[in-house]
Amino acid sequence: MGHRHIPLEPGKPKVRQATARCRRAAFLAAERLEGRVLLAAHIVGDPTVYSNLAAAVSAASAGAVINVDAGTDSSGPTVINKTLTIHGAQGGVDARSNARQSGTGETILNVPGGGAPYALDITANDVTIDGFTITSTGTFTYPNQEAGIVLA
Repeated sequence: MGHRHIPLEPGKPKVRQATARCRRAAFLAAERLEGRVLLAAHIVGDPTVYSNLAAAVSAASAGAVINVDAGTDSSGPTVINKTLTIHGAQGGVDARSNARQSGTGETILNVPGGGAPYALDITANDVTIDGFTITSTGTFTYPNQEAGIVLA
C-alpha cells in the first residue's frame, strides 16, 4: 500500500494538523492488519489463554472442555491422550449448513507439511471434536498417508 498525502488545511495550526496526520497514518496502518486472524484456546474454568490447541490439550486435565476461537493453527499435530471435549468456533453448527459455507469464523487446523501428515492424533477413548476445518498446505514424503485425524 502506498503512502497517502494528507494536505495541510489553511488557517489551522501546523502542530495540530501534524498530530492529526500521525493519528490518521496510525489508523491506516491498523486497517491493513484487520485481515489477520489469531487463534486462542481456552480450558473451561481456567483463565489462561493458550496460543494453540496442543498447548491447551497438554495443560488440560482428563475430562476437560476446551473451546478454540476462530483462526488458523499450523503448529503441527496435536496428540490427544486423555478424555476431552474440544469445540471449535463453529461447534454445534452442521458443516453442511449454509451458515458454514462462507468459511468465515472457522477454527482451522492446518497441516503445514514436512512433519506428520495429520492434524490430530487421538489415542484416548471418549474424545469429542466439533466445529473444526482441517486443511493441508504442505507436501509430504508419503502423500497417500495424509489424514486429517488419526485414531489409534
